[in-house]
Amino acid sequence: MIAALILAGGDSQRMGAPKALLPFPDVPLVAAQWLALRGAGLDPLRIVLGRDARSVTAGSGLSRENFVTAPPRPATPFSSLQTGLRALLAADEWPAVVVQPVDALPPHPARVGALAERFLEGALLAVLPAHRGRGGHPVLLAREVADELVRLDPATARLDRILHRLESAGRADRVEVYSDDVLWNLNDPAQYRRALRSLDREPAGKARPSRSRRRPPRRARA
Repeated sequence: MIAALILAGGDSQRMGAPKALLPFPDVPLVAAQWLALRGAGLDPLRIVLGRDARSVTAGSGLSRENFVTAPPRPATPFSSLQTGLRALLAADEWPAVVVQPVDALPPHPARVGALAERFLEGALLAVLPAHRGRGGHPVLLAREVADELVRLDPATARLDRILHRLESAGRADRVEVYSDDVLWNLNDPAQYRRALRSLDREPAGKARPSRSRRRPPRRARA
């Protein structure tokens, strides 16, 4: 079984309200993320929270057992990633984990399945979706990579650099998708409104593995 991790520990300063609790469209965004990943068959699943942990836990409608809270310091995106990975590594055995930022669009189950299929096809350590060569969300990481990430210095480590290194070594690959919504980030009200409008679009089309490993993944981040 492949695990899942939702990163929801950001400050939401540009949005002006906790992104995890934004209606999407009729459930909180963090619950929409949870439903999308559960719908893809991922388990176990953890959600990393930050300073808004109490309000998000209470307003999400999800069980408290899904949540872990990152230490307040050092407060970096990578430290939140490490907190979630440690919780998952202690919880169960799994070969890989799908990492999804709460402020990306909830992934279509078909896309999650395409990432898992590509991972199982070969000796890869990471797989991510891409649109026209640009890497997006979510990112699938092998357990071996998760074990490495929790030991790094959170003040200097960056997931995009690690993915770049793996891709240069031929241990990471991309699954090309037709739509650019894998690149979207819901950082401000305008982007949030655009995401709501996207809900009326057609379901995600079939993804295909990308055979080019030359260009580094630019948008994947902790």
